Amino acid sequence: MKPTYNDVRELAPILHGTVDASTTDGNGHMNVRHFYGAAVTGADTMLESVGVDDGYRGIRQMGAFAAEHHIRYFAEMNLGDRYSAHGLWLDRSSRAGHFMVFVLNATTRTLACSLELMVVNVSLTSRKPEPFPADVTERIDAGITEVTRLDWTASISRSMHVRQSA
Repeated sequence: MKPTYNDVRELAPILHGTVDASTTDGNGHMNVRHFYGAAVTGADTMLESVGVDDGYRGIRQMGAFAAEHHIRYFAEMNLGDRYSAHGLWLDRSSRAGHFMVFVLNATTRTLACSLELMVVNVSLTSRKPEPFPADVTERIDAGITEVTRLDWTASISRSMHVRQSA
């Protein structure tokens, strides 16, 4: 079962925006590419918050590569609607992270979409997966503990999961 608008609002917002004319399509609502863009921008913000940022790529020569994602659309967003994105870490292994970004329509008080992602930590030199550094895993683990305090569960695709040997 998908979480409600009020469920997701329990999570701190990581992005705010407003649907403008440049993001709408011929149907008069936000085009899917912009739903995806808002969710991916939220995902980038989540990664930056655990230390996977420009410094991580430049100094440590590592980055997070998307391995898989699943997006679900629940409600349209129309011109002038205000929205926010909220993230939730679900799980990780030594080299992979599993998380979700939810986009809420604040104007209609509905869950507009969710993006579930699997990312892999990769050496930018060898282009091969490597374990996350300890400081990054500590921050991801702190985010994962957020799940335990929620009284709702994220509606995940069930096709993605972290292999603990990874």
